[in-house]
Parts: sequence; C-alpha cells; structure tokens
Amino acid sequence: MAIHQVLWLKPWFFQELLVTVSVVASVAERRRIARLVHRFGFGPRPGEFAELVSDGFEAAAAVYLVAPSSDDFADSQSPPVVRDLGNRPAPNTPELVPYVTEKRAQSTSLTMWWLDRMVLSSHSLT
Repeated sequence: MAIHQVLWLKPWFFQELLVTVSVVASVAERRRIARLVHRFGFGPRPGEFAELVSDGFEAAAAVYLVAPSSDDFADSQSPPVVRDLGNRPAPNTPELVPYVTEKRAQSTSLTMWWLDRMVLSSHSLT
C-alpha cells in the first residue's frame, strides 16, 4: 500500500517528511497483516509474512479469507466414525459404563480429527 500525497513544502523538509510518512504506513500495514495472519491462521509459516507484506494487505486478506476450491487434507482423509449411541442409559445400570466409554472415545476422536484438519489444512478456516 503506497501513500500518494502532494506536499508544497521546502525541499529539505519534504524529503524528511516523505520518509516519515512511508515508515508509518509500512508499520501500519505490517500490523494489519500480522493481525490477520494470527487471527485467521496459526501464525505465518517461515517466509510467508515477508511475502504477504510485499504483496500488501488486500492480497493477504484474499489469501486468508477466500476459501480454495479444494483442500488437500480434506480430500485425502476419511471423516471420523461417529455413530448414534441412542438414549443415555439410566443411572447406576450396567449399560451406562460402555455407553459413557464409547461416547468419550467418539468425542476424543472427533476432536483430534478436527485439530489435525485445522493444523494440516492449507486453509485453516475451511
């Protein structure tokens, strides 16, 4: 993002002011991109932040906010097996222990699958 502004000042002052304005714009741009990367992803990969800064905020926003047409992880992984366990058995019955054990296993399996998907996916929002 570049700042274009016409300044009618003395030549020695114009150069000093122009440098100050471009540094402030660069810091603001970097902060916006850093916030975007950390808010909608898990932080930048090595070298990714410098590339995003050089492309500008609008291009960085497109990378993080526009879903890709396909996802390598989602296409190659099978979804977790979650089956209907029926109604919860009555308290203090022999059927309660296997029910709770299976429900906990399904919950853990689903949680681990989703965490893997978020971390390994090329697009963390989808």
